[in-house]
Amino acid sequence: MTIMPQPNEDDNNNNYGAIFAATGTGTTNYALYAIAENGADANYAARFDGTVIITSTNYLGFNTLTPQADIDIIQSGANDYASGGIDFTWDNKTWKIYNSGLNFSFAEDGIRRAYIADGSGAYVQLSDASAKKNVEPYADNILPRIMDLQPSTYHYIDQDDTTPTSLGFIAQEVETVFPEIVRTTEDGTKALAYDDFAILSIAAIQEQQTQIDDLQAENDELRAMIAAIHAQLDGQQVAYTNNDDDTHFAALTTHSANNSVNQAPPSSLLTNNINWLTQVKQHLLPIFLTLLLLLNLAWGRYRQSLTN
Repeated sequence: MTIMPQPNEDDNNNNYGAIFAATGTGTTNYALYAIAENGADANYAARFDGTVIITSTNYLGFNTLTPQADIDIIQSGANDYASGGIDFTWDNKTWKIYNSGLNFSFAEDGIRRAYIADGSGAYVQLSDASAKKNVEPYADNILPRIMDLQPSTYHYIDQDDTTPTSLGFIAQEVETVFPEIVRTTEDGTKALAYDDFAILSIAAIQEQQTQIDDLQAENDELRAMIAAIHAQLDGQQVAYTNNDDDTHFAALTTHSANNSVNQAPPSSLLTNNINWLTQVKQHLLPIFLTLLLLLNLAWGRYRQSLTN
C-alpha cells in the first residue's frame, strides 16, 4: 500500500505530509505500524517535533538531516541540567549521558558525577570541595589491613577456561578488612571500585613513612649516645694518662737512682695502664653497645605489637 497525499504547493521544496510504502514479496511488509493505547492522558505511537530523520542507509538523526552514524544526535544543550543528551529514568532516578562541551559527561539527577576527559580519554570523578560534606580524615592503622588483602587471579563463571585471567580481589574477602569500600548492587551481589585502592595505597605509604621517621629518630638518638660513650671513654683515657704522669716520673726517678744510667726502665711501668684501657675499649665496649642495640630492637618490636 502506498499513500501519497498532495504535496504542499506553497514553495518549490519537497514537502511531505506522509509517504508510506511497503513493497516486496516478503510475507510481512510494514511501511508503518503504530499502536498507541491504554493511556489516560496521551498515547504516542509516533510523534516527531523538529528534525528527526532515518536515512536510506538506516542512520537515525536527531536535529540533523545528515546523520553520520547509526544514531547521530546534535544536542539542544551542553550542561547537566539542560535538555540535551540522553536520559535514562527509572523509579524517580535519572542518569544522563551528554557532551558537556569538551568532555563526555555522566549526570545523576542533574548533578555531574564524572566525565571522560577530552584529549586523553581519562575517567575523571567529581572531587570539588563545594560538592562534599562530612569530610573526615581516613582511619589509621591502614598498613596492617593492607597486608591482610589477598590478590587473586580468576575467571568469571561465564568465561571459558582459555580466556585470559583477570587480576583483582574477592569482594567478600575485602569486606572483612575494608567494609567501607565494598558496594552491594541492586541484585545483592558485591562489587568493588578499584580506584579506592589507590587512596588506600597512599594512606598506607603515609603511615609507613611515619614509622620510618620514628625509627630514624630512634637510630639518630642511639648514634648520639654511642658517640657520647666513645667521647667519654677517650676522655677518661687521656685523664688517666695525664694523672699518672707524676707516678710514672716518680717510678722512673726511683729506677734511675737505684740503677745505672744506662739501664732501661721496665716497659711495664709505661704500658700497663694504657693496655688496660685498650682492653676495656676492645672487649667491654662492643658488648655494651650490642646489648644496647638489642634492647632498642626489643623495645621497637614491643611498640609495633601494641599498634597491631
